[in-house]
Amino acid sequence: MQKQSYSEAQYQCAVVALIKEQLPYFEKRIILINNNAKSGREGAILEKLGLRKGASDFMVLIPNHTAKVLFVEMKVNTKLSNDQKEFRQMCIADGYLFCKCQNSEELKIIIDILKQQVPNEHRNMQPAWQRTNNKI
Repeated sequence: MQKQSYSEAQYQCAVVALIKEQLPYFEKRIILINNNAKSGREGAILEKLGLRKGASDFMVLIPNHTAKVLFVEMKVNTKLSNDQKEFRQMCIADGYLFCKCQNSEELKIIIDILKQQVPNEHRNMQPAWQRTNNKI
């Protein structure tokens, strides 16, 4: 049986959907970091706007009194680049959380980290599709 291949974007979509489904509290706290310019010109503009080589693929805002952020770097059959390793080290040194997500074990770590951060009053929150009011 042939192993199915996924692009990093497809994998990231699935991971974000899973986080939203299992932990709806974070549904609006997941933020894409678009650091992939389509051209040299766009890259130059994005750099002036704050593009950072090596920045993670997305971040999750974590509610607490120390303003934590979880940076997540998605990987499919590749390793972190030198710029990504430098970004990871900077995040960790500054006290932020950083996870690489390449397989189900690393995804479980991310889910476990986020589960511990959901405020008590939101622990039984339903996913958005269950909360919609379909009254006419």
